[in-house]
Amino acid sequence: MSEPAIEVRGLCKRYRDVSAVEDVSFDVMPGRVVGLVGRNGAGKTTTIKALLGLLRPTSGTARVRALEEDRPSPAHALGFALDPPGIDPGHRARRHLEIAAAMAGIPSARVDAVIEEYGIAECARRRARSLSTGQRQRLALATAQLGEPDVLVLDEPTNGLDADGVRWLRRALRGHADRGGSVLISSHMLAELQQIADEVVVLERTVLFRGPIGELTDGGEHTLEDAYFGLVESTTERRELSGTAVAG
Repeated sequence: MSEPAIEVRGLCKRYRDVSAVEDVSFDVMPGRVVGLVGRNGAGKTTTIKALLGLLRPTSGTARVRALEEDRPSPAHALGFALDPPGIDPGHRARRHLEIAAAMAGIPSARVDAVIEEYGIAECARRRARSLSTGQRQRLALATAQLGEPDVLVLDEPTNGLDADGVRWLRRALRGHADRGGSVLISSHMLAELQQIADEVVVLERTVLFRGPIGELTDGGEHTLEDAYFGLVESTTERRELSGTAVAG
């Protein structure tokens, strides 16, 4: 059996007396798309930042195994896009990609390839500040794919995409997984996520559910949205009843 491409074990992050995440554990296997879902403040962004090394966990680990292998550049192991995208508003789209490629030691020919692949040729010479939200999102995703990485970590990648863009993204992520890559995608668009992801991790500061989407939705008997809210609301009710019992 293959090892997880992404491995999160007992992840905790506390800010003084406040826990952003508590005892979060899950895997993303090669060839799988995993959705990370939860309310605002549930810990999705904290988990992603810990995985990317942008913050230090209080305890536990979050690792991308490919980053521990001998690669010419980390960009060949991991590609990521955060929300909002970190793009200099004064740079032209092509220049942004050229800088990112040069920093990662990626041949400049790859810039032309992702511009074509991600449908941004018409805006390649425009400055980022003049791009629509959807165009900036495509540019961020193109940047994440410059190194043709094994693992993609995407934070709300459908934000600003029109119907064609969402459909294109769905095909791109499924294609990446079908080629053996791994995807962790944070999204609040549950109906779309149901069409993209194989598995889901539901966060409410800790893990409420992790596993195949079909298991959460009773084999498609319910939508992911209905199953998600049913799980979160029942968990909240149990916590409230438990608190009442303790108080009494």
